[in-house]
Amino acid sequence: MNNPIGTDIINCAKQLTRQVVAPDEAKNPIGDIFGGWLLSHMDIAGGQRAYDVADGRAVTVAVDKMTFKKPLYAGDHLKIYTDVASIGHTSVSIHVIVEVEREGENVEVADGIFTFVAINKDKRPRPIYEE
Repeated sequence: MNNPIGTDIINCAKQLTRQVVAPDEAKNPIGDIFGGWLLSHMDIAGGQRAYDVADGRAVTVAVDKMTFKKPLYAGDHLKIYTDVASIGHTSVSIHVIVEVEREGENVEVADGIFTFVAINKDKRPRPIYEE
């Protein structure tokens, strides 16, 4: 990527990053899938995309604007998409979108912005792009 640091990435393609089936074991007491289970898979997908952008290890530092839009059920096949929202000096924000197929249509069930910081071998922040 040759985007200037600190700028938003407008036309970065949404990518299918992870697929997983929601298991019975992840149900909450009312029978839907527990939001924390979904959040963990969204974080994994965001981390995979952040690793690619940062060209190495990146750790989660924030989750913003997390929205659970529709319930998720055991047996749902999740498609987790990621899109680069912005890149800073040491950080990258990833928009994570979760869809499931319902009645032949893709339905968005959740989305959020996950921010990651690139780290070096000493686990200290490092620049995403060499200056």
